[in-house]
Amino acid sequence: LPRGNPQDAFIWGVVGMNQPRKRMDLSIAYWAAWWDQAGKPDNAYLYIHTNTDGVWDLKQIAEYCGIRGRFFGTDGGQVLGDTEMPSLYNSFDVLFTTNEGESWGLTNLEAAACGVPQIAVRCGGLPYWAGDAIKWVEPSVYVFTANRTNTKRWIATEADYVKAMQEMYENADLRKEYTNRGLAKAQEFKWDDIGAHFDTVLRQILD
Repeated sequence: LPRGNPQDAFIWGVVGMNQPRKRMDLSIAYWAAWWDQAGKPDNAYLYIHTNTDGVWDLKQIAEYCGIRGRFFGTDGGQVLGDTEMPSLYNSFDVLFTTNEGESWGLTNLEAAACGVPQIAVRCGGLPYWAGDAIKWVEPSVYVFTANRTNTKRWIATEADYVKAMQEMYENADLRKEYTNRGLAKAQEFKWDDIGAHFDTVLRQILD
């Protein structure tokens, strides 16, 4: 980080592929709006772990939104080894996603397992398994996914997102609550149970 003690930094994290449905353009724009309305706190930063060669020119969007020096990202692709991944997540104070629709949300489960409090849009399949482990922002606007996908999906507005971000930023007890909820939720998923379920379903199909 360019200034201050990294231990005192408040780092907002985004993890995912740089592709149309993930709407990382909104992640940057919404973060910039929050930072401005919060009084431009000197300890706040945005870190995006993704493939920087994807659909969005993230550095250009960050420049346009006026957060140069506040935005950082991982160069060279989005995949990390199993020993590096927890270090990434544990550097975040809050993980947030602005996805149009999340059918599962692997990064959400990874963050929950690392005890990172989260904010996400209540749409797609994510709410069905995550339950109260994530602080939800209600969807209120729909868009059609770009790049000839043309699927109608719901997103949340900037104002609603900024409100949720401020609540999470200023309330350490709230962050701790969602940390505990996420850890408890992640522990519900056990590979033996998942493997047995796949075996049952596949045998039914084969029969």
